[in-house]
Amino acid sequence: MILGHGDKGAIIREPHNHTGCCGHGHSHCCNNNQYVVVNGKLVYYKFAADGRVNVASLHAFSQEERSQFVKNYHYKDESPKITGYVKSVLFVFTIFLIVSSIGSFIGIGSGLELLLNELSLIVIIWPYVLKLTTSSKLSLVAMAAAVSILIISPFSIAFNTMLALIVMAQSFHYLINDGDVNYGDVLAVGAWQLMVCMCANYIALPFILLAPISAIYGIINVNNPHLNCSFALVMVVLISMGAALLSALLGLGHVVCLHDAVIAAMIVFMKDIAMHTAQNDFPFVAFAHSQKLTTDISLLDASDNVVISLDQCTTESLVGRGVLTMGIEEGSLHEKKYPLSAFGNIIPKGAIVENGEILGIPMTKQENNISSEFDSLVMYMVPACFVLTFLASESVFLITGSATIALIVGLQTLLAACPCIFLIVPYMEYRVSSILASSLHDSHTHYMTPTVNFKNKIISALMWPIMALGTRWVWDRTRTTHFPQSNTTEASPYMFSQGAKDFISYIKDTCGTKLMYFISGSGEERNESYINDLASVGVSENIYVSAQYGQSCCNKLKGFNQYICSQQEKESDAFYVYFGDGDNDVKVMGIPQVFGVGIDPTPKVAGKTTLNIYSWEPYVGNASHLYKIISFVKSSQLFSTAMAIEALLLTLAAIFLPVATIVLYEQIMPMWVSCAVMTGGFLSLIMQAELFFVLSSINANFRISDCFCLTNIGVFCDKNKDNAGRLGGFMNYFEKDAEKGLTLVNYAV
Repeated sequence: MILGHGDKGAIIREPHNHTGCCGHGHSHCCNNNQYVVVNGKLVYYKFAADGRVNVASLHAFSQEERSQFVKNYHYKDESPKITGYVKSVLFVFTIFLIVSSIGSFIGIGSGLELLLNELSLIVIIWPYVLKLTTSSKLSLVAMAAAVSILIISPFSIAFNTMLALIVMAQSFHYLINDGDVNYGDVLAVGAWQLMVCMCANYIALPFILLAPISAIYGIINVNNPHLNCSFALVMVVLISMGAALLSALLGLGHVVCLHDAVIAAMIVFMKDIAMHTAQNDFPFVAFAHSQKLTTDISLLDASDNVVISLDQCTTESLVGRGVLTMGIEEGSLHEKKYPLSAFGNIIPKGAIVENGEILGIPMTKQENNISSEFDSLVMYMVPACFVLTFLASESVFLITGSATIALIVGLQTLLAACPCIFLIVPYMEYRVSSILASSLHDSHTHYMTPTVNFKNKIISALMWPIMALGTRWVWDRTRTTHFPQSNTTEASPYMFSQGAKDFISYIKDTCGTKLMYFISGSGEERNESYINDLASVGVSENIYVSAQYGQSCCNKLKGFNQYICSQQEKESDAFYVYFGDGDNDVKVMGIPQVFGVGIDPTPKVAGKTTLNIYSWEPYVGNASHLYKIISFVKSSQLFSTAMAIEALLLTLAAIFLPVATIVLYEQIMPMWVSCAVMTGGFLSLIMQAELFFVLSSINANFRISDCFCLTNIGVFCDKNKDNAGRLGGFMNYFEKDAEKGLTLVNYAV
């Protein structure tokens, strides 16, 4: 197999098409694609923008054969490339730092410094502006118009205020609904702002504080997933740039300091730097034995012995999309193997190549658009912070009577409204993933490292009991505990994974069978072997199976609620660890009290899990290690939720700090203070996170698989090492045993 690129060879010289069949006698391989035949072997190719030619084939070629169609051949390079945008941002930021440092000593002129800052911000945020949705762009233009009305309108102050409030409120309502508004809401918002302005003008000025009520109502029903940190950044930067430029043109003095805006923009740029790196846009993909398709592909070529399974897909989605050409009855996808003749020209995402090799063109980019709880939190928080900023500005205006001071405070609080501090959650994910990577034994480093996603349950974790003494353990069957036999082209019984068997035995010995549940919708013909497999590890209760695929156990959410959750109706602190893999497990994974563990999961499942592992092999004979990993990840999830709460409190403090200094000390804080509070708060969160990891690995000489792991759900230790002296005040969790060392007392996670 070749997947790579090079210069045009003797056969491939200029872009041209060869059409027809691949020559293998497969009707599904007929495509209008560019290919050449070299010694009876097909080579597909496409020209890249830089003049090179990308080539792909399922066949191997000698160097002499390869030189006929491509020179200077190199294998496909998937390493990220530094784009021109990244280079330009780093260049302008370097210039910004140099000029700012020089200006603090000798002074370079406010006009030149303003121009430099404006240009730096334009370079940094331009891609973010382009990525904004149409509704977001229109809303920003309308908000800018509202601010301009206040500053340059020739009419009376009362009229300008009324008009600006109406425009601002309507644009905000349009924004939080992503452009989907009705005339009734538009009239209601406009009428409310008009009433507020009339009351403020004719009764008492403090009535102006009622203006944000319509916005608060809108936030309750917010429906715009694009309200994220990037949008907040663009809004803060654009408003700061506009205010700084207007204040300079109108001779109002140094109203806005753009240094803070540049720093805030760079923080978000660094967060998204992975998005700004480009990979070679290779037009071909190939999948071989046991590999899962990460995207729908248009088939080009295939070996003669290809067999595909669809265990992790759902019948409804495949048939509805027209992927399968043969008649498919409900449930017939399960634990079956299909030849290529069952498909049209499309092999679906989530399909697994059990045998053989296939070559194709990706139809969609690999992506996961499933919204997490963290995304929902930010979606509500960003507009809420904007409303608080508006309230802060109004309050300052009422206290001081100065529109200029109110504008300064508004911009200060807007800097805090950009939720960059919530980067602590991705930081926790990165650190935990790094620890888990180091925990793999050297002989298992070829397996994919376990991954974590704390965003999925960042809110639900508030409902998790800290001391989960009665955790329920729930297992799916197909591709979770049972897997197909390798090197077989025919459907055969799925075998009980040795790693899953060892882990289930460990949980049975640790927690007892009453806290273990097994649910399968594989059908009657597989139930007896499944029950016998579980009996081989001493499990004979809480096994729920369906007589036919498609009944309640196949609908995992219905089966979970009907057979498992119903037993704990009176227990408000019930907590579950659910092991699953396919799309029919997604709804169970989304239950707040469920800690999801994905076993080589589909993208939909990975969008709901907290921990993903990709093979049982590293835990064969080492089940206690996986038990420690699950416990450590759960405690890290709880700690991440606590960090998110602290980040929210720090954000609120930074928003109201400028108002507090004016009320208490009658002084205006420097523009950099809010940014400093947020930056300092983020650094303090990082220090707390690192302290958490230190306490979770008391003995730094051991990897996590060998060391104590102190967490807020218990303390786990290696029973082969007597480290009692290092536990200090946490000895109450243990009793000393002369033969076994330290052992847990009446404790099960």
